[in-house]
Amino acid sequence: MTDVSGVSGPRGQGPQGAGSVLGKFKDFLVRADRFFSQIGERIREWAGSVKRSFVSLFSLPTRQTDRPLPREGVSPQARLERDIDTLLSVDCQRRHPIQGREDIDTSWIFRRDCGGSATFRLDGERLPTGIGTAMTEQSESDFAKLVASLEDRLGTDCIPLLSGLVNQGTFGCIDSVLGSPGTPVRLENGTEVGIPAARRSYSIDIDGEEDGTVVLSFHVALTEIPFVSTFDPESGLPSIDDQNRIQVGGDSRVEADLQIRLVRNQSGIYEPRIGDLQVRSDLR
Repeated sequence: MTDVSGVSGPRGQGPQGAGSVLGKFKDFLVRADRFFSQIGERIREWAGSVKRSFVSLFSLPTRQTDRPLPREGVSPQARLERDIDTLLSVDCQRRHPIQGREDIDTSWIFRRDCGGSATFRLDGERLPTGIGTAMTEQSESDFAKLVASLEDRLGTDCIPLLSGLVNQGTFGCIDSVLGSPGTPVRLENGTEVGIPAARRSYSIDIDGEEDGTVVLSFHVALTEIPFVSTFDPESGLPSIDDQNRIQVGGDSRVEADLQIRLVRNQSGIYEPRIGDLQVRSDLR
């Protein structure tokens, strides 16, 4: 819209003062146009900010499961530690409150996984999961009881950090390392291979030590492996071409173990100390 607020000229033949009124009306329209243009620009900026936030929040699972690109020069252990650090930083943006408690909350992904079939053991005793993914009164009450059992044994302070690690997100980080170039999964001749299909089982053991350290032991077992594949250099994924498939014995097995210790720092705050990823394989 053209700004005409400063334009003057002959008045029309209407009543005296009509031109003055018209000028004020035009000035109002110009100012209103500027105002709503500014509002529109602020809305566009806000929408862009929201979009960037959602991309940041949901990009981690996509990077882990969609297309793990080659990461030249980065060791599997360094990649694993970086991915877990990213998991924790992203997960901290979404927390799940505990029913009847205002002093503690947990990772949203931990709450979600407690509704599934994950195997959690505390001091060797299996924790009750399968709570249900629907946010019902009963499921929330059962979830609060599960958290209370961890709290009674381990204390309150470590629960937020523990819940950010004791979930499928950490296993996703391990799977990403096992299934992308630079993987520690190799044949006897040293060839790096990925495992496109297998039976997977996961478990997490949680133990408390006398000094307050909390030890998380993650175990992954891949069995019933029909074949393995070399990696596609462009996608970084195991190749789907028949000529790149390598047959292995039906009883082949790959296992990975990772230990993370939650240790108090000098300020009394728990920090994760990530151990070395241990991988065992009988692939031929």
